Amino acid sequence: MKISNPLVRGFYTGLLAGIIGGVPLPIFRIIEAMIELYGAVPHLVTYDFLIFHLGYAVGLHGLLGAIWGVIYSILYDGIPGKGIKKGFVYGCIVFFISDIYIASTNLSLGLLTWIEEYFIWTSQWAVGGAQLWIIYGIVLGALYKRWSL
Repeated sequence: MKISNPLVRGFYTGLLAGIIGGVPLPIFRIIEAMIELYGAVPHLVTYDFLIFHLGYAVGLHGLLGAIWGVIYSILYDGIPGKGIKKGFVYGCIVFFISDIYIASTNLSLGLLTWIEEYFIWTSQWAVGGAQLWIIYGIVLGALYKRWSL
């Protein structure tokens, strides 16, 4: 598929990258419950929960991926690297902007205690967010130039 408009290309590649990046999140929830991390609730990890979580992860991250993909197309020339490396760098930037910023803001506003911050949010946001946005960035970097005219 070839798309000449960079914003539309960013939208579609970001949408696809967000969907691909969102798929591993339910797998992370299963692993989290199996090793009984502090934030995991093993009795809630049922078949219905995993189907719901897969739909949520794919749908929401597809939409967020499309928005971040448009921003990627705007900032494309300023991001260092080429291809997959450029996407990896952008995925790390998105991870630091979205997940790290939100977790630290919630902690500073007193919405979380230190125990919640270190165990629940570290496992869910840092590990889950890193794998989501880094996979997202790699897929985005691989597809963005490939879909240009």
